[in-house]
Amino acid sequence: MFRNFTLPAALLLLGVGVWMQATAATTPTTAALPATLQQQAAAGNAEAQVKLGLDLIKSKNQADQAAAVEWFRKAAIQGNTDGAWHLGLADATGDGTGRDASAGLNWMRKGIDGFPERMVVYGMMLRSTPASSGTIDFASAETWFRKAAEAGSPMGMYLLAAEELKGHPGVPQNKSDAEHWMLKAAQTGNVEFEGLFGELAITGSFGHPDADRGLKWLRKAARGGSSQAQGVLGYVLVTGKYGVPKDPAQGVEWADKAITQQNAMGYYALGFAYKDGINGKPSDPAKAWYNFAAAQHTDTAHALSHVGKYMPEVATQLSSAQIVRAQAKVAKIPLPKHQDNFSIHYDPTQLAQLNN
Repeated sequence: MFRNFTLPAALLLLGVGVWMQATAATTPTTAALPATLQQQAAAGNAEAQVKLGLDLIKSKNQADQAAAVEWFRKAAIQGNTDGAWHLGLADATGDGTGRDASAGLNWMRKGIDGFPERMVVYGMMLRSTPASSGTIDFASAETWFRKAAEAGSPMGMYLLAAEELKGHPGVPQNKSDAEHWMLKAAQTGNVEFEGLFGELAITGSFGHPDADRGLKWLRKAARGGSSQAQGVLGYVLVTGKYGVPKDPAQGVEWADKAITQQNAMGYYALGFAYKDGINGKPSDPAKAWYNFAAAQHTDTAHALSHVGKYMPEVATQLSSAQIVRAQAKVAKIPLPKHQDNFSIHYDPTQLAQLNN
């Protein structure tokens, strides 16, 4: 595997991030909002209360955010599921109110209203919020991921597969079911899920290595623009790992594409290419060391634990001045804009939609 499947921090990022993405803009204060909307909300119209709350929660003014929470509360008390959902998110994240994870989860549960992506976010919050006993309720989180997956949510499919692939207390490891759901996520057309399925298949993470199937999905994702798939494809073609026929020239082409997005696997693949030589050309220790160092620098997910062991090997063929120059070049490489522990990236607009 070329990425970590440690979910808790990533789930917090997504579960809280979807709320922050949806409320990041600056909105006028109450005085600048339409008078009719305020009048309707004051008259008890639950839909207007939710709309007013959504307008106010975007404000950077704490008083506006607090007022937004109260409008959500008024709507929720009337049984409005949108009000309950947004009140729950606010309580769970502390936006406009003191953070109360337990109350937030209760309100969120009332506001799910059959929406698959709300099921995803609710499962994420369960997965990252310890119960009163201090333990994570993995089983309940998995139940909601499954509900979301069965309702057609690609993220629900992915998260269910990730949970079953590792197994947790109350969630037995089930590689066969994980493969089923990860394939369904890939079949939705999301290039990151396509690439991840290819990676899992090629490395045998489902219990049976399948180089042909893995390559098929990696190529599809790489052609679709996934830098991670491009990097992984480059690596297996350069090295011939996992039963893949070696094709260093093609591997370098994919790795070069990957590093345009500062992908660590792309640099890692190029490190091996220059370490061993390409198409009969001699090795280039300076380029090998630079690319291994660049892989280490851009690996913000800390997934490439072995990259450091190759650098001393090629460093013996370099002068101190060459290493210093390479270090200076590596330091100028910008870090990837989007990378988390499991390297699945949603466009911010998609993330915001989870909150609606």
